Amino acid sequence: MAKRILVIENDESTLQVIQFVLEEDGFVVIPSDTWEVVKLVSEINPDLILMDDLLDGKFGHDLCRWLKKQPDTGHIPIILTSAAPHLEQTAEQACADGFLVKPFDIVDIGFVIDAALSKTTGRDNADL
Repeated sequence: MAKRILVIENDESTLQVIQFVLEEDGFVVIPSDTWEVVKLVSEINPDLILMDDLLDGKFGHDLCRWLKKQPDTGHIPIILTSAAPHLEQTAEQACADGFLVKPFDIVDIGFVIDAALSKTTGRDNADL
């Protein structure tokens, strides 16, 4: 069964590129251009969340930290993306499972997602 990835990105063109790349890799993508979708994560039940750190009105790292503290969403791997400096430290402090510094190579999306998913399943996801 294809893994479901919630992509939260407020830049429409970036969201479209990420969605295209992930769907080509066989993932089911739930795209959102607003941070408010975070309120629905337990209903959406994604296998992974790929979230921009700079969203309109909120920081992705704050949302990540909040999601990780919730009993029904704390297990979901979250990858933060941003062009802001010190993303690695920001992601670590937010308990994110990975990060992607913008601009990133589209190939890197798959590597980071596979690494985060393999942490939760304990196996390599290259063949999923």
